[in-house]
Amino acid sequence: MELWRNRQGGACELTGALTASILFLCSVHSDMRNRTSPLWAEESVNTGRQKELDIARGLAVLFMVAVHVFETFADNAVVNSPAGNLIQFFGEAPAAPVFMFLLGVGIIYSKKSSASVLLKRGCLLVLLGYLLNVLRDTLPNVWAMVFHLQEGFPEDWKYEIVSVDILPFAGLALIFFSFVKKVRLRNWVLVALLAVFAVVNVLTRSIQVERYVPMALSGLVWGSSFISYFPFLSWILYPVAGYFFASLLIRCVNKPKLYFIMLISGFSVYVLMLFVNLDGLYFNGVFSEEYYHQGMLYGLKTLGFVIFWLGLLFFASKFFTGAAEKILTRWSRHVTPFYVIQWVLIGHLELLIDEQLASCFSVFVLILTVVALSDILLQLHAAQRQKGLAGMN
Repeated sequence: MELWRNRQGGACELTGALTASILFLCSVHSDMRNRTSPLWAEESVNTGRQKELDIARGLAVLFMVAVHVFETFADNAVVNSPAGNLIQFFGEAPAAPVFMFLLGVGIIYSKKSSASVLLKRGCLLVLLGYLLNVLRDTLPNVWAMVFHLQEGFPEDWKYEIVSVDILPFAGLALIFFSFVKKVRLRNWVLVALLAVFAVVNVLTRSIQVERYVPMALSGLVWGSSFISYFPFLSWILYPVAGYFFASLLIRCVNKPKLYFIMLISGFSVYVLMLFVNLDGLYFNGVFSEEYYHQGMLYGLKTLGFVIFWLGLLFFASKFFTGAAEKILTRWSRHVTPFYVIQWVLIGHLELLIDEQLASCFSVFVLILTVVALSDILLQLHAAQRQKGLAGMN
């Protein structure tokens, strides 16, 4: 086992260097100002919201809701069923990695992405992540005691409060990009930092922390314990890759050609990495160390899928019209409140559903119920917020 870990660590370092090289080429290319290039303009030409990216983000949120319900309520028979494998598959690469890749895209496309704004948004997201822990995990326990459904808090309540979900990571990523903006970090330096992060991630993955406060702090940086779901060193690859991609997309004058290249190259990388990393097609169970505490080997495979997926959605986007486009765009525009709402709903539904669901049908019904309720509450939230903004004016 120790020999396998060492080999895996070496493979992570090797693929980390390979990924850094690929991103280095992208960063150099994004710095070029080749007037004769058939793909890139000298200035930004592809501004505004991009339909395919809104669809990708909306679907990512949908898949995250599905896998959250699945992880929380499905019993082992459903988990191991073909339908369960399908949910797990779409709840992996097309979900959180796409979500974080598009966070990096937003750094380029947002009109409010100065260093100070990113720093403020990042700090607020970190705080919101811990507030969500309270609303999702602690508050339902309080209601359970008030209504005599349980006696006292569960033993792991204090760990639930400081667990590192995707919102704290997203906040750290924005804080990191505020630094990038502040010092005007060149792309090759950013890639070098990414390579350093990859090596440090390999070296720290075996360091596990058991004391409460050090566990809570270190879990933000690397996968130091079971409460760390989205550590910075494991997940920063996706926002940085999205940042480089957006610097190309915004100057692209031939999107079909760009996305066709992504479709082919992304699929090729994904299939190649599947042969290298045969255990990584699905993540099984509520906590998979390979997925959440992923190294660069796993990350490169997933990044390949993300690039392929975006290419696929670009060509499929013409089929997303009417209500489907409207709903996915709404979820994309209000992704953070939708994410918070669905988790709070799931946390409170655990009070009403005290047994694991034994049929795929009941799990799918519950997924649709949570999605529908989350969308209704999101629209109410958006309307209330719009009303508040109008009152301020």
